[in-house]
Formats: sequence, structure tokens, C-alpha cells
Amino acid sequence: MGKISQRVRIGRLFYLVLAIIFACSVTFQILSAGMAIFISPVNWMKHMTFVHLFNATWCGWI
Repeated sequence: MGKISQRVRIGRLFYLVLAIIFACSVTFQILSAGMAIFISPVNWMKHMTFVHLFNATWCGWI
């Protein structure tokens, strides 16, 4: 195997960062929905606001 080019290395790092952000976002959505169900319905607004923010951000990139 030869050396990996700088462009491929940057692409892999960028993909890793996006995957971590996505995983954290999904975790927060599950946590906030669970808090809304089991603790207080007030937390449902946090979940809905985050969904709208997350959707607007990702759709804006595409």
C-alpha cells in the first residue's frame, strides 16, 4: 500500500467529524424525547426546536 494523499486524509477527517455530530444529535433527540415523556411535557419544545434547527442546518448544506 502506498501513502494516503492529503486530500483523502482531510476527507476522512471531515466525514468522521460529521458522523460524530450526527451521533450526538441523535443521542440528544432520544434523550430530549425521553425527558418529555417521562419527566415533563415542557421538554417536548426542546426536542421540536432541535429537530427544526437540525433539519434546517443539514438541508441547507445539501
